[in-house]
Amino acid sequence: MNCEEYLARDPSLRPVARQEEAVWINPRLIPYDVTKGVSELVVSDADIADAAASTATMCTRSLSSRRPAPPSSSAWRRRRSKA
Repeated sequence: MNCEEYLARDPSLRPVARQEEAVWINPRLIPYDVTKGVSELVVSDADIADAAASTATMCTRSLSSRRPAPPSSSAWRRRRSKA
């Protein structure tokens, strides 16, 4: 996409293209006052320990459910190739 296509899509880019001072106000910006309460939510040490234990349990289960690695002997390879 070239410069003209960008300018056709979004005319607010014209001052930027002309290297003029420009201001852009983010329409998706959420004021700090609104997010302040969310940022004060705290994850406790107990929550972190619980998540770590759950992850360790899941990892242990998935590793133990894997089939064992095949032996590396040539006899095993010969049997395998006949199948």
